[in-house]
Amino acid sequence: MRKWTYILLFTLLAGTQLKGQDIVQQALMHLQNNELESAKELVDKAIQLDLYNQKATTWFYYGYVYKELYKANDVGNINSTNLETASNAYLKALEMDNNHPERNNNILGINYLAIQYYNIAGTILNQATFNVNIDTNIINKAITNYARYKELKKISEPNFNNTERDISFYYQLGSAYHLKYDSSKFADKKSGKYAELYFGKVLELDNNNVSALYNVGIIYYNEAVDIINTLDYDEDLEKLNKSLDYSIELFLKALPYMKKAYELEPKRKETIVGLSYIYLSLNDNEKSEQFRKELKMLEANE
Repeated sequence: MRKWTYILLFTLLAGTQLKGQDIVQQALMHLQNNELESAKELVDKAIQLDLYNQKATTWFYYGYVYKELYKANDVGNINSTNLETASNAYLKALEMDNNHPERNNNILGINYLAIQYYNIAGTILNQATFNVNIDTNIINKAITNYARYKELKKISEPNFNNTERDISFYYQLGSAYHLKYDSSKFADKKSGKYAELYFGKVLELDNNNVSALYNVGIIYYNEAVDIINTLDYDEDLEKLNKSLDYSIELFLKALPYMKKAYELEPKRKETIVGLSYIYLSLNDNEKSEQFRKELKMLEANE
């Protein structure tokens, strides 16, 4: 199938009446023979020459060659320069002439590259969800790749509904930072804030997402507990009271998230445990005991 694609492209290009088009024609002949490096040398030369670089189709073929280089050598490589070069070239071709002769193939190529960016972002986050030591710069690459995916997808499929993918992406981001926060025993405040931010983005798109609700609630709860556990009772009484007041504020912030998660999934044990501890921390022993009993009944019926 690939060989026929190359033949078609070569035939189309050969039919154009542009002086000196032979360089790009030769590049496509090399593509037809799967001589990618030779094709690359020629299209690299073509875009340096005014005879070619003023034509949208030249940039399309330039992107096409680099897309094939990516497919041959770099699929899944988070540092691939071929992927970036191909996508930039395809976008430049459309920018120069949105109705150039190869527009349909241009759009197909952009859609293919969009999927690659999406897959790379997903691969990074799958690793980050289970690897607490992953560098935040790598996580940032997931964010960059996902943004590029959305940019390209909007061009290739303007009416595509990306909401479900956004929810999944933000939830994975939140989970990656939550892991870092938990593993630091809540010392990594920055990761905690990022976790809260991205779980919050999930809730902006789906306010009934039980897992996001639970996670936001538990982040507030753990932050409050950490404040209490690290109190210095020898410090100034006013500062001590401020810290205690803030911990109560955090318990109260956690409560509505945990309550809503419970209302949506009343048999989820983690949520019942969370509510029991939150009410205990707020000195509501009656409600805390109510949820402890509910948990025992649930476990007895398993």
